[in-house]
Amino acid sequence: MKRILARTRKAIAFAATASAASMTLTVALSPAAHATASSSECPSVVVIVVRGSAETAGTGAISSGHVYKSGGFGISVTAADDVQTGTSSTVRKEAVIYPATILPTLADPLGYLLSVTEGREALGEEVEYLNSVCASSTRIVMIGYSQGAQVIGDLLDKTTSQQLSAGAKKRIKAVAFFGDPEFNAAESFDSGTYSKTQNGLFPRAKGNLSAFASIIRSYCSKGDEFCQAAYPNGGTIHASYSSSTFQTAAANFILGKL
Repeated sequence: MKRILARTRKAIAFAATASAASMTLTVALSPAAHATASSSECPSVVVIVVRGSAETAGTGAISSGHVYKSGGFGISVTAADDVQTGTSSTVRKEAVIYPATILPTLADPLGYLLSVTEGREALGEEVEYLNSVCASSTRIVMIGYSQGAQVIGDLLDKTTSQQLSAGAKKRIKAVAFFGDPEFNAAESFDSGTYSKTQNGLFPRAKGNLSAFASIIRSYCSKGDEFCQAAYPNGGTIHASYSSSTFQTAAANFILGKL
């Protein structure tokens, strides 16, 4: 209980409204000549995005019931779009339906932590749904910003109670995190100007994502309020992942895994 309360206090007042900062992660994106954005339920690639805290929710829901019919991508929409235009495969992007809550309320006293749990459950159900209705040729990509990165990480973490089936795990081909609050600075998949001696606000134990380590890229900048535990400072840095520098780098990493 003490740990939950401590994590909740650290998470209160989350905001990502500051202006983008510039960093050097230059990678050129090479668009394919016949890229296809698809509305098919089972295209060649499904890009699942989990937005960050307080980012605008989408509207409606598609047949699976776990993702919005429109919108809800937050800053990660640029990377998702770049994946669509960077491959000749058919690609559909979708955003997970979940609260992305910051502050506790009377109805949701745990606020952020309950929001993460709801996001993890919805994401897991969506992945299992795709695994059940789509041919094995349909591949899954995940992109998460801030709380969204934590949602994805918790689903892939080998120590959490909710575990994906073997078939669902095999479909996941690439994962990108931006400003993950559970960032561990000792992981092989870390990227950016982060301090190698500073973890995130709620650091994940090293190796908990080992089954997916080769397909993850986690972007974190030194001084970030969440992935570098600089809260309540570092808001401007935390907002900087919206820049094309980060989004393009993430898209290229993903495309390299497809």
